[in-house]
Amino acid sequence: MPTTLNNSKVSVIVPFYNRGKFLAETIESILGQTYSNWELILVDDGSTDRSELTARHFISKHPEKIFIYSHPKNENLGASSSRNLGVQNATGDFITFVDSDDILLQDALEIQLNAFHENPDADVVCGTLRYWFSWDKLNYQKESDFVVDLGVDKQKLYRPPQLFIHNLGYSGRKPGMGCFMVRKGITDGTRLFEDGFRYTCEDQICWAKLSLNTKIYVLDRCLLKYRQHSISSTSEVTRERRAISDWEQFLEWLDDYLKESAIDDSAVWSGLESTRREVARRRTLAPILDIYRKLLPIRVRYRIRDWISRNR
Repeated sequence: MPTTLNNSKVSVIVPFYNRGKFLAETIESILGQTYSNWELILVDDGSTDRSELTARHFISKHPEKIFIYSHPKNENLGASSSRNLGVQNATGDFITFVDSDDILLQDALEIQLNAFHENPDADVVCGTLRYWFSWDKLNYQKESDFVVDLGVDKQKLYRPPQLFIHNLGYSGRKPGMGCFMVRKGITDGTRLFEDGFRYTCEDQICWAKLSLNTKIYVLDRCLLKYRQHSISSTSEVTRERRAISDWEQFLEWLDDYLKESAIDDSAVWSGLESTRREVARRRTLAPILDIYRKLLPIRVRYRIRDWISRNR
């Protein structure tokens, strides 16, 4: 049955850890949505700065719309556990996730709900994001904002495992956090995120579960500004050169998940093996890739990666 916009409630889940510098702007982007039937679930992941005070400032103004949760003893358990906690407390018909340093575009919720209404078979609706450097032109002089191309046909419904296979064949390309919305029923009886993955590849795990098990409608719309800054989880992974080991850990999890789920699609397993080989090549070429990343802006690296993926 299609769900009309008039009675749909969206749960927006925002985990945060020491994001006092950005959290207010993220919350304001949700307050400014053109669609108003939402709840905002904030999850404090053991912050030690003024992030909680920022959150409670907004809660005091909107107590019927904004709620906050935390882990026992205010522990820092990571983004996966925090998002799972948010899902447990969500009361909406639909769920979406936004990181605490990003900006949800003003009509993002409305666009996704309209897509659900027009495509009642869809379990998930997704769009893409804009790499957002221009908020800090001083530190990102060589970079320019750009919208990520998902590399698939838009305005189309995909059945599993089409987008999963595409993800593996396109160097992990998928919608970012804040760029997909799921029906609440999809989360019943399952955990979209694995607690053991605290800050990296947790999005790949979520997307693997969704793209292997649900029907996904891909929009031709940008939904989010993805803020680039030096203290993001992605930046820390790059500085510490953990990206390859994190992907290896993810692929180990994926192998187990496919076996436990009794997925025997040959294209799925072929995609996994191809990705293993690609990650192994990245490890061998790590010093060269470090130089490559330093020399070329991200938007150029994306274009090169897109060309390689399309011409394999």
